[in-house]
Amino acid sequence: MKKLFKVMCIALVVSFVSTAAVKAADIILSTDLFLTDVSIADYDNNGIIITGNLKNESNMNYKNILIFSNLDLAAGEDQAKFIELDNIKAGRVIPFKCIFENVNKDLLISYGVVGKIKISFGYVYIGEKPKPKPEECIYSFDLMDEYKANEVRAANKYKGKKVAVEGTITSIQEDMFGNAYFVLDNVIVAMLRSSSRQLAVDSNVGDFIQIKGTVDMCLLQLNLTLLECYQIN
Repeated sequence: MKKLFKVMCIALVVSFVSTAAVKAADIILSTDLFLTDVSIADYDNNGIIITGNLKNESNMNYKNILIFSNLDLAAGEDQAKFIELDNIKAGRVIPFKCIFENVNKDLLISYGVVGKIKISFGYVYIGEKPKPKPEECIYSFDLMDEYKANEVRAANKYKGKKVAVEGTITSIQEDMFGNAYFVLDNVIVAMLRSSSRQLAVDSNVGDFIQIKGTVDMCLLQLNLTLLECYQIN
């Protein structure tokens, strides 16, 4: 089966001093993919072993990711290696190992004492990048009904936690400090975070919207306030 390769990042360069006490390094591949604890695990006459972890901090799952690395010791001594990792789910940390074989021992010694071993990293993914799974939202009235049925239980479940809520905008206002907020279905007060202020400018009463924010307080079972809200999905 033919694989589709799409390059996502140019190679990044990190240097390691090739001694027994090598400090591990973290390398940013993209906004949500990182190599962590990258270090030289061992080296001898047969080559160099590089170990580390691939960390997926996105909310997306990747089918395959191909990490490519290049060892640069001296002219004519470069080596390129590819490490294929499968089923990289959101939030997972996956260990990897890369072995550069038949590296000249004299080069290892000289670079270990007076210089640095340079290793470049980058990655591609195989196939199309998956779309993030839409977050499940609680309907505004359903959330408010939980508070009306038992405010203590609902507060214990939601207060201080981030919740995704959907509903119809019934009001767009500012508080006395100039902070913009929506009212959804006359029951949810969604205080927008400062970076989402433009959302209040672009929206209209009657728009259906899905937002996420931190549950704050319920006022006399009339409305529920969410803080630091932003649009999702």
